[in-house]
This record gives sequence, structure tokens and C-alpha cells, in this order.
Amino acid sequence: MSFGSASVRPSATDACPCGEGEFGTHCGPLLDGEPAPGAERLMRSRYTAFAVGDAAHLARSWHPRTRPDEIEVGDGTRWIGLDIVSAEEGADAAEVSFRARWRHGSEAGELRERSRFVRRAGRWVYVDGDVDERGGRAARGEASSPNGRVGGSAYGRERILGERTRMIPDAHRDLLENPNYGSLGTVRPDGTVQVNPMWFDFDGEHLLFTHTTTRQKFRNLQQNPSMSLMVFDPAQPYRYIEVRGRLVEAEPDPTGAFYVHLGKRYGNAEQEAPPDSADRVILKMSIEKVGGQ
Repeated sequence: MSFGSASVRPSATDACPCGEGEFGTHCGPLLDGEPAPGAERLMRSRYTAFAVGDAAHLARSWHPRTRPDEIEVGDGTRWIGLDIVSAEEGADAAEVSFRARWRHGSEAGELRERSRFVRRAGRWVYVDGDVDERGGRAARGEASSPNGRVGGSAYGRERILGERTRMIPDAHRDLLENPNYGSLGTVRPDGTVQVNPMWFDFDGEHLLFTHTTTRQKFRNLQQNPSMSLMVFDPAQPYRYIEVRGRLVEAEPDPTGAFYVHLGKRYGNAEQEAPPDSADRVILKMSIEKVGGQ
């Protein structure tokens, strides 16, 4: 059975579109949000996501620095077979080469890619790849990779290298540089939003928070790294900035040094390390979209 970009999601006992095992025990859990145990498994799950039209998994498993604004999965291409050529996996970086066969109407072809992956905030994500397109539409440059954008003329290396983090407007930079309290939003496993007041710091590129690995917010971020911070001007409540991004790193802070730093930033010159220092981490949030007034 082949699966196209408009296919219905397979049942748990159906053969997985990636060619290994049953959907319910192979790619299905990854499409539902479980972290991939390795880059090859993530590659297979991304192929399956294109085969069954799951754009959410593609977005979730794509590095925000290279992820396009829109991911299209409905151009009528049917992905009908996947072969892994090689997989070279390190502790935090990997490359996977594959061949993916496709059909589009009366045309057929094969797409080959050497994909690059990194481990980000404990989860493997796709970064980019070198594509070799063969046959049919691919020969005319119209097919695109199961790791790229279906139905578009390549999102391409030019697009990848051109992606930039949106900078904080000068008119609102003080809201992040001064010791204002922020409201940090994360997504619970059930899809509802959790918002908490937080200390934070801004290093010019990332927002930094102190937290522990034992709390719900940390568990939220392991399931979904999306984050949003709202900071109000205490003197003008309708003046605010909202920053949206993702968790890019959770750095261990077993001495509580960053907690002490934040305590002093927020006015306690005698701040001491907390009793839960052993569980402390520094949450590093990317800055991807900015709004406010």
C-alpha cells in the first residue's frame, strides 16, 4: 500500500509508510510528539509525515533557524518507498542519506538527499540537506524532498542561509534589558497553555530563565519546545513586548549560579543559591517572532 500527501492517517496495525514495522509502534508515536531516539528514526518519521500529510510533525521536528514559514504537503505527490543509504550519528549531530521514490500523476522519480540533523534541547531536529533529484518532475526541478517543501521550487540553501532571528526593536529593548517580570507561556501535554511569572535575562540573542527539571514547565518543554514571553512596562501597562521562540538548550546549573545572578539582577544583593540547586537548569529561548506596542 502506498501513501500520498493527501492520505488518511494509517491505523496502528497498518504497515508504516517508511517501510519498517507497524505505524502504531514505529512512526506513529513520533508523529504524536514523542522524541525520536535517533536521527535515522526522525528521518523516517518525516518521510511518513509527508506521506500522510502531517505538517505539524514536520514543523515540530525542523530547526527554527531553517524552517520555512509555510510547509506544504498537498500537491498530489505520492511517496511510495524509502531506502536509507547510510546514517552517521554522533552525540549531538548526524547525517542521514536516503532515497525516496515518488509518483505524481503519470510521472515517477527518485529523490536522494544527504540530510543533516542536530540534537536541540534534548530532541533531534532536521537542519538542512543536499538534494539530488532524478526523473520526471524532479528533472525539471519541481519535486522536493520529504525533508523539504513539497510542491514548491526549493526552499533552498539560499533561503536557509538567509533566515535570521528577528531583532528586538530599539523602542522596546529596555523592557528586556531592565529587571521587569515576564509572563512565560508553555504548552501542556494536553494542549492547554500554562503561564507563569518569571525572572529572566536577555543576552542580546536569547532569553534566559532559571528553572528545575522537576517542575511541570520543564516537562512541558520536553514535549513541545514552544515558548512565549510577555513583558509589560510597569509604568505604562499598555506598552508591552511579546517574544515567541523555542527552547534551544537546557544547560545544567547544579550550583544555582544563574539563579543567584537573577536574584541580584532583580534587586537582592545578598541572594544565595536555592536549596534545589542540584536540579537547576538555565533555559535558553530563541527569539523568532516579536510583537507589541
